[in-house]
Amino acid sequence: DLADNDQLYAVAYLPVKYLANVDYGQLLKVWIDDQSYEARVCYLDIHSTYTPKDKQTAADKNRESVKLKLQFEPETLIKPGQEVKISLD
Repeated sequence: DLADNDQLYAVAYLPVKYLANVDYGQLLKVWIDDQSYEARVCYLDIHSTYTPKDKQTAADKNRESVKLKLQFEPETLIKPGQEVKISLD
């Protein structure tokens, strides 16, 4: 989810098993439609939790995750409410 038009960031829930692949300040590739952007990890929650119900899929219903916040550059063409896909590669 994209939360605010003035500060472009996305909030995501990362399964705990991928936590070792992500560091604070790291640049990640983020996809929206067929366009890719880079976003910097600006927040990693220190406590794992179950994925919120409104973000759950059947596959991750009972898996623990950590909240992750990604900051975009101001010129990024993303609108509030758009879904993004994050690549950890």
